[in-house]
Amino acid sequence: MDGNFGQWWVWQFWISASLLFYTYVGYPLSVVLHGRWRKRKTACREVPWDSLPNVLVLMVVHNEEALLAGKLENLLASDYPLERLRILVALDGCADQSEAITARYRSLNVECRVFQKRRGKTSILNRILPTVAEEIVVFCDVRQSFDRTAILRLVENFSDPVVGAVTGELHLLSHDESATGTGTRLYWTYEKAIRRGESRLHSVLGVTGAIYALRRRLFVPISDEIILDDVLLPLQVVLQGYRIVFDSRAKAFDTVAKHARTEIRRKVRTLTGNFQAFRYLGPLLNPLRSPVAFQLFSHKLLRLLAPLFLLASFVANVVLSDSSFYRTLLFVQFAGYGLAALDLLFDEWIAGIGPPRLIFQLPAFFVLLNLAVVQAAYCYWTGSYTAWWPATSADGDPAVRREAVSSSRASNPPTAASNK
Repeated sequence: MDGNFGQWWVWQFWISASLLFYTYVGYPLSVVLHGRWRKRKTACREVPWDSLPNVLVLMVVHNEEALLAGKLENLLASDYPLERLRILVALDGCADQSEAITARYRSLNVECRVFQKRRGKTSILNRILPTVAEEIVVFCDVRQSFDRTAILRLVENFSDPVVGAVTGELHLLSHDESATGTGTRLYWTYEKAIRRGESRLHSVLGVTGAIYALRRRLFVPISDEIILDDVLLPLQVVLQGYRIVFDSRAKAFDTVAKHARTEIRRKVRTLTGNFQAFRYLGPLLNPLRSPVAFQLFSHKLLRLLAPLFLLASFVANVVLSDSSFYRTLLFVQFAGYGLAALDLLFDEWIAGIGPPRLIFQLPAFFVLLNLAVVQAAYCYWTGSYTAWWPATSADGDPAVRREAVSSSRASNPPTAASNK
């Protein structure tokens, strides 16, 4: 091999491999450690019961009659004064009994706004939020259950005047031991550690759409075509000089989808939204003006480029395999992809072998994650997406969802301040 030509492949391999390492290991480790070293505290304090602000809980729903009543009961059981809590259910082109179900709770400060034609969540938020009188808006989805103190914990963070938005912690409950189930739980634990570190530095880059809150006066309308309102809406807060913080005390509970295709569809939707979001994030990518430019580059942009780094490092490794050192590295790559393939082919058998299954499942989830990035890139660049996607809540396990609600209640038994 020509010396200069061979050196080019060496550079390609090590630059790609280094960027992959930095994306998935280096940046997360640095932000966690740096966040502990230079911790930026939130002046969060308990607010007297009679001084709590008025709160609107806003939930956009499309054909969720199976889950809606349970969600409303869950919200009404919150440790927050009902006279200061209003729940607004926005029905997005529903063709089921969601309106009738909501009407049963009208006497409990539950309101309904009907949109006959399906518009998508972002479009509805743009129309409702400018009319809201409450100081704080809490956003949630119908599928997840709230811990009974979740709303109170979110609100306490706004006692710090520089906090513009706050996200809670989503707990995933599932007995699924497949690569998708195990991988999703481990990945979410990993993501929450990064968010906790980013919050201590300045701000988290995206909130959990199932549980977050915003100062209403900081709302800035965004394009109706946006997929991830829970990325773009909070980041408008950063542009206005405020912080987005993470509070693990505010808990919500969800399930891992029963079917791998459902979880992958959720991931593809999120990643397509991330590709789309970068069209609107120009000011936040300027390190001279943005306190989160480094985080956006490291946490979001490099994740979307990871499949290119994987391909570049693999091709370079094949070209360089005449060297015993690079031949060994190529064997490691083949071994990783081979373990992933075995898990995807024999997932039910591997799920039953106990802890050793992680040897197969972690590579499999990593491969699925990056394949989802490729599919999301295709969806974005071909325009084959809309602001609303098919609902996935029907794939949730009702038994596990009941377990989530039970866990929520058990973790915070009724108190003297409780509404119930």
